[in-house]
Amino acid sequence: MPQLRERIFFVGSRDGRAFRFPAPTHAPAEALNADLITHTAAWHAIGDLDPGDTAQNLALAGKWADLLPTIPEGCNYLWHTDRRGGQPLFGWRRRYWNFLLKLSKRQPAWTIQAQPGPATGPFHWNNRRLSALELARLQTFPDGLRASWHRKGQGRRSPIGKRRPCWFLDAWHRKPTGRPWHRWSLRLAAEAGSGRGTSSTSHSSVRNSA
Repeated sequence: MPQLRERIFFVGSRDGRAFRFPAPTHAPAEALNADLITHTAAWHAIGDLDPGDTAQNLALAGKWADLLPTIPEGCNYLWHTDRRGGQPLFGWRRRYWNFLLKLSKRQPAWTIQAQPGPATGPFHWNNRRLSALELARLQTFPDGLRASWHRKGQGRRSPIGKRRPCWFLDAWHRKPTGRPWHRWSLRLAAEAGSGRGTSSTSHSSVRNSA
């Protein structure tokens, strides 16, 4: 799944059977675990999408719009503090972690927000907001579902960000039942094989606690 989402799951069993959580399948590139595949990067999910005529509608607006192009991929506002390589414009960890957060082609996306502010990321590495198609891909929604929220303007993130990624549901449903969650084929359009060898960007410094 091309997105990092920290979540808590509560599992109930009517018959008292023990539930075995799905085993990990992926890990960060730096983990060097030969048994796990490198996390799927955002590029593998949305790299083939072209915003086309909608690109002008995805431009940033607001006070900090001109600052986003100065932030490297995989970084957020912390780049512009006295501890990083930018200008000392902000105090260290004085803002929420997704403030001016920019995607990296080599890393998974961060949590898609349902109701983001004008400076709330993640933003595209081309310094714009993500399109509805790109948001849907990062949530692993099947391509055929996209028409239901396409062209919804500023509200397009709300129905997408509030949903649970399909691949999450599929993995959890398969564990107790042995069956896929839905008949749809849940695949990335630009899948990159096993993903082994995918390197992390040198600016991969963003954490949810920042």
